Amino acid sequence: MRLRRTDDLLTEACFLQISHRLARKLVELSETVAAEEGPSDSYNIRATQQELAGMIGATRESVNKELKALRRKGLVQTSRNRITVRDLERLKRRSR
Repeated sequence: MRLRRTDDLLTEACFLQISHRLARKLVELSETVAAEEGPSDSYNIRATQQELAGMIGATRESVNKELKALRRKGLVQTSRNRITVRDLERLKRRSR
């Protein structure tokens, strides 16, 4: 299982753009929150930009740039160490 997860991470890092990797990670984290707290209109993810960057194999600056784009589109809202996913379905479509 661990080997498969590592293989998936390497494949994503090599072949997907940062915007897709970030969207996928935010969807994954939102679904984890949904499983713990139940369905909702929005999902609060506690993570810094640096932590997200480490999760997807990108720089903090790249994550910051992509989060700005997602904010402009109304998909997420950010505050200190928290990202609120406001439109999970649109984010899922973006992650494909």
